[in-house]
Amino acid sequence: MSIVIATYDRPAALHHCLESLLGQATDRSLEILVIDNHPVSGLTAATVAQFPRVTYLSEARTGAAYARNTGIAVSRGPFIVTIDDDVTVPPNWLETLLSHFQRPEVGVVTGNLLPLSLEAEAEQLFEQYWGLGCGTQRFEVDGHWFAASKTAVAGWDLGATANAAFRAEIFSDPKVGMMEETLGTGTPVGAGEDPYLFYRVVQAGHTLVYEPEAFVWHQHRQDLRALGQQTYRYSKSAAAYHLTTWIFDGDRARSKRCSGPCPCTTFAASFPQLSGCWTTRCLWPGGMWWATVWAPGVCGAPIVGCVG
Repeated sequence: MSIVIATYDRPAALHHCLESLLGQATDRSLEILVIDNHPVSGLTAATVAQFPRVTYLSEARTGAAYARNTGIAVSRGPFIVTIDDDVTVPPNWLETLLSHFQRPEVGVVTGNLLPLSLEAEAEQLFEQYWGLGCGTQRFEVDGHWFAASKTAVAGWDLGATANAAFRAEIFSDPKVGMMEETLGTGTPVGAGEDPYLFYRVVQAGHTLVYEPEAFVWHQHRQDLRALGQQTYRYSKSAAAYHLTTWIFDGDRARSKRCSGPCPCTTFAASFPQLSGCWTTRCLWPGGMWWATVWAPGVCGAPIVGCVG
C-alpha cells in the first residue's frame, strides 16, 4: 500500500512525521512517497535522504493538489493513504484506518485529527473555534445519503486528506477523478480540495467511513498571525467549494449558498460564536473573526466546520 505526503519546506515537521510513520505496527509492505512542492530549496530532499525506505518526488507546480496528484499517479498499492507533513501518527493508526476496507463498498476512510499541542494561544483558539477533527463518533455516508440531502453537503464535515485512505481504483472512476487542482493550499483559493474530493466520492455512490479511532496528532499554528492567515484561507475556500459544486457539478441545492446578502448575513450567523467568546473573556483577535466572517460572506458559505 502507498502513503502520499505533500510538503513545502517544512523539514523539521516532515522529519518528525516520517519517524512516527516508520514506527507503524503493521506487516504490510509500505510505499512511502514524499512529494516536494518547492524542490528548488533543497530542504525536503535533504530530509528524505535520511530515510532510505522513503521515496522522494518533486512537483514544481505550486499547490497541494498538484503534489498529491503526482504521488497518487505513481502509487502502486491497492490503497492510497494521504497525510500531511505536520502530523504525528500512533503505532496502530494505519491498521485501524484500513480495517474498514474489508467491506467492498467502502471507497474512502477518514480519521480524526487531534491537537499535538495546546500550549500556545493560537493553538487553543484554533481548536476551540475550528479544529480539524470531526468528533468522536464513527459515521458513514454514501450515495443514498447524498441524494437525500436537500441542502449543501459540507465536505469538510467528512474528514480531511491530512488523514485519509482511498481505494486506489477510486481515482480512476470518471465520476471522481483526481484532486481538483484549482483548489487547495498554494492556490488563490487557499484550501478546499479535500471537501470537494469527498463530495465527488459520495456523489458517485461510494461509501465514506469516518473512523475516530484512526487518529493522528496535528501541529496547529503556533502564532496568531499564522492562525489569522489560515482562518482567512479556510473561510475563503468554503465559498469557493460551494461555487465549485455549483459551476462544475450543476448542483442547484448548493447554489443557495451563493445567492444571499452577505457578509452581513454571515456576521449575524456568527454572532453567537463571537459573543460566546466575548462573554468568557477570551477575546477573539479582531483580524481573525473579520477574516472568518468576510471571506465566506462573499458567497454566504458556512463559517465553521471540519476543514481539511
